[in-house]
Amino acid sequence: MLKIHRLHGTLAYLAAALAVITLTHCGGGGGSSSSNTPPPQQQPVAISTSPASASLSLGQTQQFTATVSNSSNTAVTWQVNSTTGGSSQVGTISTSGLYTAPNALPSPAQVTVTAVSQADTTKTSSATVTVTSIVSVSPVSPANPTVPAGGTEQFAATTSGDPGSLGVTWSVNGTAGGNSTSGTITAKGLYTAPAFPPAGGTVTIAAASVADSSKSASTTATISIANASLNGSYAFSLNGGAPGGGIESVAGSFTADGQGNLKSGLEDLNSPTHLLTNAAFTGTYSIGADGRGTAMITNSQGTFTFKFVMVSTQHGLITEFDGTATIAGTFDRQDTTAFSNSALQGGYVFGFTGSDTAGNPVASAGQLTADGAGGIKSGVEDINDNGTVYASQPFTGTYTIASSGRGTASFTDAAGTANYAFYVISANQVDYVNTDAAEPVGGISYKQTTSAFSNASLSGNFFFYFASEVLAGQAGGKNGVPSVAAGSLVADGSGNFKSSSTEDQIVGNVGLEGLPLTGQYTIAANGRGTGTLTVNIAGAPISFTATFYMVSSSSGIIMETLASGSPVTLGSMIAQQSTLFSHASLNGRYGFSLQGAQFKLLGPLTDVGQITADGNGNLSATEDVDTAGQLTPGVPVTGKYGPDNTGHPSASLGTSSFLMYVVSPSQIFLVDNSNTGIREGFAELQY
Repeated sequence: MLKIHRLHGTLAYLAAALAVITLTHCGGGGGSSSSNTPPPQQQPVAISTSPASASLSLGQTQQFTATVSNSSNTAVTWQVNSTTGGSSQVGTISTSGLYTAPNALPSPAQVTVTAVSQADTTKTSSATVTVTSIVSVSPVSPANPTVPAGGTEQFAATTSGDPGSLGVTWSVNGTAGGNSTSGTITAKGLYTAPAFPPAGGTVTIAAASVADSSKSASTTATISIANASLNGSYAFSLNGGAPGGGIESVAGSFTADGQGNLKSGLEDLNSPTHLLTNAAFTGTYSIGADGRGTAMITNSQGTFTFKFVMVSTQHGLITEFDGTATIAGTFDRQDTTAFSNSALQGGYVFGFTGSDTAGNPVASAGQLTADGAGGIKSGVEDINDNGTVYASQPFTGTYTIASSGRGTASFTDAAGTANYAFYVISANQVDYVNTDAAEPVGGISYKQTTSAFSNASLSGNFFFYFASEVLAGQAGGKNGVPSVAAGSLVADGSGNFKSSSTEDQIVGNVGLEGLPLTGQYTIAANGRGTGTLTVNIAGAPISFTATFYMVSSSSGIIMETLASGSPVTLGSMIAQQSTLFSHASLNGRYGFSLQGAQFKLLGPLTDVGQITADGNGNLSATEDVDTAGQLTPGVPVTGKYGPDNTGHPSASLGTSSFLMYVVSPSQIFLVDNSNTGIREGFAELQY
């Protein structure tokens, strides 16, 4: 009975459940059927912008609208180049879609305006805006001014079509704000010229629109040399004819203030009748636009006048110009950090000229090693004293340098001790003068670039010259008169001078040109070299010897050193940049200095000035000439130079003729071959 009862209950429950299901599917039992159709789906959000593109000038506006579909939320977020609200660089846009173009042209000039749906941030719509410019820049004023070195010039330029009034940016030779070489310029257009004219002597001053950098204007400024070109501490060395005859050597230093004043001057002077050591002086100077200047210095002996020419802010050529001493030389900017014993360390080559206590000409060349602590060791020197040669003389010594840059040194060899004052130019270069009474000898030393030379150190084409620094009528030059020999040594790096070597000789008023030259050489590890050279004169071979000291593989000091009767000459050997030259190779302004003897007056001669080569064979110059105390300032001369492609053209200047040896387009050796005297020296490129 119990089991039947449970079964009956279960059936009743199933029947009731079935009834509920039936009622549900029949809609409550009274309506029509809805079939199996699903409910409607929601459409995806859609967005569009208007206009699709626009072209606007700087600062203009454009209203954009965005339409959002399939959403009750129609709000959008506006962006420019993916930045909400944009920026000053690409333009800004308000929350209502008002776009404002930037005041400065963007790069690239097309920007993208985008509307982003807030209902669905994956839905966006974009428009392209091209930003254009109507900016223009006025001509720069003043136009084409001349600005003295170190001077200032206020430039101005205005813009139009510049909605933000952003103005201009300034550049010099394409560099924003300029630099020390071409001069600097401020944001307001105040230009400060460099201390010396750059290459070509001009700079381009440009004003570019800030709003549109493609819009600009420019002018050319000419930079002239001025007092500011001589500024800082300088060392100098001069040598030549002393008052009353003989040789005078001078070395010293001064500080120029860039405004025409010389301060803290020191000098050491030696002549047959006068010795002046560690003497103080002051002075003034004035420099013209071509770099030619006048200086007056006052010391305990009086006031003296000098003429000079600036080659750069670092270097110049100078001659005394007051009818007393006829001396010439160089001055160089000092590195004041080298004013200590420790600065001079390593091997140095030197070359000195002057006269001995008997008034006879003397020259020497050598090499020494400074230990950086005041000691000179392993020195060696070759001396030609009035034709008597003392070869390879060993010496030692000491040195000390004061805080002023003036030093003292002593060289001791078997013959005794020689005392010197010297002035430090840098750790690589020093000016010397002997301070023993009536021994006016002086010159320059250069630091060697290596401590291990060999025959291979001399390879290629080298310009060389020997010159006698003596007066006409004195012994020392060939045949007792001044002489110059110059030419080309072509070394093979193995101890031979090739047959393509040549020499020009001018002895007194006789000149011989294009003489074939051959020979052999050998170079020791310390840079001392010896050469046996044979020159062919009218078919007759004549041999002579030379001793040289290598400063580097591209330069050295050289002197003639026959066993006896050797002419007292000293010179240099310098690697030529190239042997292929044309008229165009010489183009620019050069400072030059010549020194020698004038036969008619039997006296020394110096000549300093500026010469311009136009690149087409024409020369013009202004020179200050001292002929045995007869002064001729500011002489204008013109001339021509030949188109020789070997680097050895001829030239004329005024009534004089010259042989030219082009070491490089920036350095030329000149020899006067006019048969009225001997002048030799260098022309060095200013700009």
